[in-house]
Amino acid sequence: KPQPKIKPQPKIKPQPKIKTEPKTKTQSKIKTQSKANTRRTTTQTEVKSPGSKPRIVRRWNGEGTDKIGSLRIEHGGVPKLEGSLMDQIVKERGLLPLDISRVPVAIVAKDRPDLLRRCLESIERAESSVMNMVTIYQHGHDPRLSSVAEDFQKQGVSLVRNEANTNNGEAHVRIARHYKFVLSRAFENPETSYVIVLEDDMEVSVDFFLYFQSIGRLYEVDDSIYCISTWNDNGFLNKVRDSRRVLRSEFFMGLGWLVSRKLYKEEWEPRWPSAHWDHWLRDPRNRKGRECVYPEISRNYNSGSVGVHVNHKFYNKFLKRIKKNGDKSSPLRLQDAIKGERRTYEQEQDLLLRSAIVNVSFPDISSNHKNGVFALAFEKSRRGSYIWESDPNSAWAKIAQDFGIWHEFRTFRQGLVQFWHEDNFLILVEKGSKAYQRLAELHSEPVKQIYPGESRAPKMPPEMLVVAAQAQSCDDACQQFAKRCSQGHLVTLNTCEVLEEHFSCTKCEPNGGPDLPAYVRDSKAENYGHCLTNTHPFTCHGTHRITQRICPCIS
Repeated sequence: KPQPKIKPQPKIKPQPKIKTEPKTKTQSKIKTQSKANTRRTTTQTEVKSPGSKPRIVRRWNGEGTDKIGSLRIEHGGVPKLEGSLMDQIVKERGLLPLDISRVPVAIVAKDRPDLLRRCLESIERAESSVMNMVTIYQHGHDPRLSSVAEDFQKQGVSLVRNEANTNNGEAHVRIARHYKFVLSRAFENPETSYVIVLEDDMEVSVDFFLYFQSIGRLYEVDDSIYCISTWNDNGFLNKVRDSRRVLRSEFFMGLGWLVSRKLYKEEWEPRWPSAHWDHWLRDPRNRKGRECVYPEISRNYNSGSVGVHVNHKFYNKFLKRIKKNGDKSSPLRLQDAIKGERRTYEQEQDLLLRSAIVNVSFPDISSNHKNGVFALAFEKSRRGSYIWESDPNSAWAKIAQDFGIWHEFRTFRQGLVQFWHEDNFLILVEKGSKAYQRLAELHSEPVKQIYPGESRAPKMPPEMLVVAAQAQSCDDACQQFAKRCSQGHLVTLNTCEVLEEHFSCTKCEPNGGPDLPAYVRDSKAENYGHCLTNTHPFTCHGTHRITQRICPCIS
């Protein structure tokens, strides 16, 4: 039977098109911001200082990635390039490990047998050391040194004497001659590409040779390097933390360093100076815009408290406090070493500068902040004919004294120096320098000056000062008045004028210690009645049985 016809469904009328409103500028802005936030996360924190209005401080918490690759926040806020990006950069730059077993070690020595023995023993303990590559280059003929060398002959250590002109000329003249003798003899073999140079009073870390193994061939991938050192002049115990971090500086650090054959034979040997060889290398005419690569934590320790240019006071102030790396579980890797290469280094420095907080004053940082990265500016202080010299009356000389670091521009690069202070990472930049200009480009707000309007922090009102009892810490002295010690303001008390206002000083002189600035109260002490300013880092908890402190106490 024929099927019944199915009635067609009525046609559905199309719905009228709904007109969409054009995007507003605000909506477009929100969309753009959301895209940006996938790369970089910032938070805003309200900060209020005593007696001031609250203000908003930008903080980058390090989440997400930046345009130049992944990063990781370590030690409470210092950004680092990390991950697969570093493997890629190592491959692109062509950095390979240095065969450390083929690199001679030249020890410069004269007449300190005990220190030489300690140096050799530390080399023997170090991983990947090859004792038959070690040569002692003796200046003169001290028989005690020969005796030490004989004790290590079985391990393959050799001795070479330089007896020419050993007593002619001043000390810096004789030293320059001997260094040329050492380097020229060390590079006699045309197959020798690199030489490690040590002095007899240096004790090396357990990963000393592993450090050079990873970083030594940086010479071959970056012609802007003229020195690879294991020493950080500002690597003091409380100023450094990261054993895998490498830095760059215009300042030559010739304590435990690797020199390349190409540099010595082609540039330096034909024109070697008659005196002050290290200053000669720092001269801009010889440096030629190149830089020195060095670790944040030193891989050698200077144990000689007496020498041609060193006395006990100098040693205690600068050399004794240097931290030597003792962590053999985290040796420098190729991925760390490549960060010393100029392009990679500047990328990581941009991350650091971009993450820094620039709108907080130093007393506020010291009193109210922890685990942050802060950038502060200081007045232009360059005065000398060489790049590292500073005027002793300049802003920088006073700042360096307050922080217990070098008063010269050691470890500086493009007007920037960086170190840990208390619980924060500080970046100090000289106004007008290249680093200052770069910091200003990366931030829309002006960089705070470390001591605004003065060479030091603002003077504290008399009612905030407390004179502690003899042998009492500032923490305890302030607590008696239901207050706390402001460590950031101790720098304001570190002058003879302030101490003389509160104590009967018979003399005022610089010294160093966690209890200073202070007055020597003990009548049995050799320096009784003296007021002592501080050349070391400041603390609120420091005490000494003979001194009496002046303390900044805040609510």
